[in-house]
Amino acid sequence: MAQELVDQAARPLLRVNGDDGFGRSYTSRFFDFLSHEKGEALHVAIARLEKDQGPSYNVDELAAELVSSMGISEVPKPSGSSYPAALKRFVLASALARPGRWVFVLEGFDQPDVEPDVREFIHLLTKAVCDGDPRKRARVVLIDYRSPIPSVIKGDVLEEVLVAPSKLKSEDVVRCLEALDKKRREQGRSAWDVGGLDDVAAGILADAPAEGKGRLQHVYDSLIKLRDAA
Repeated sequence: MAQELVDQAARPLLRVNGDDGFGRSYTSRFFDFLSHEKGEALHVAIARLEKDQGPSYNVDELAAELVSSMGISEVPKPSGSSYPAALKRFVLASALARPGRWVFVLEGFDQPDVEPDVREFIHLLTKAVCDGDPRKRARVVLIDYRSPIPSVIKGDVLEEVLVAPSKLKSEDVVRCLEALDKKRREQGRSAWDVGGLDDVAAGILADAPAEGKGRLQHVYDSLIKLRDAA
């Protein structure tokens, strides 16, 4: 669904959930992967909240983490009535002032002890991306976030529930290989000397562990190696 999120504007919000060990964090890596493939056409800003850090993580830290990928080192200081709203405007304006499409990836922010200002910022950013002009060039990805999102309609949301790594299929890998092959051709690079993509995908999965994060890591590493091959 990551590729679908980027390619369309009808549903600018993606929520990714699944049990521990099902590879939720690989969603962030995949968006990094996509941004590398698309160059200046796609940029990814990622913020992660580690377990048990909720009470000590402030909204200005979240905003700073997002704009750091834009080369911005400072965020506005509190002034006025709503600091989360001011930071939302700053982050979104900073992104949209730059070329290309922006994906804001937020992981782990549905912990019960997250600061209220942090949660408000996420809700405001999500609503802004789903409304009006920003949805043309901005997307939000919420990883491990099950709580309701105020003022966002169901039709704006893509929902992905991850399956166990053991259920990863050859056709899933083939889709990634097809995207890589297309990019190589667009760059004028030679075709892979690896045989049919179906056979390549089957070989990657055959060499991968049968289950667990190691299976996902092997697939990811294999794709990166093919991407960077001469």
